[in-house]
Amino acid sequence: MKLKINVISHIKEGAEKWVDLPAVTRVLERYANKVRNGAIKNIRGHDLIDTGNMINSIQIDRPTPWSREVGNTPAGYYAIFHEMGTKYLPALPFLGPAADVIKQDFYKEISKVI
Repeated sequence: MKLKINVISHIKEGAEKWVDLPAVTRVLERYANKVRNGAIKNIRGHDLIDTGNMINSIQIDRPTPWSREVGNTPAGYYAIFHEMGTKYLPALPFLGPAADVIKQDFYKEISKVI
């Protein structure tokens, strides 16, 4: 399960050559870390810690300079069951709410650099 933060989709095709890529990268890194830290805080708040694998599996991937992906590695495969819930397990979302908290601030800050 991954949450993708993609800036290039907000830039018109061909305009990326006029954007300050280092500034975009700094904003992406800062907010990807905020989502990761918020998700960890939410996991602790839901008392979902048993072995610590789910917290340790939350990582930030950098597929392109224009995007970041925050989510679980295969070691935390069961995180999706907690996030979405199942027939027998109520949903205890941690990643989505972490992103919702920073969304407006991210849009404001990224719009300053693109």
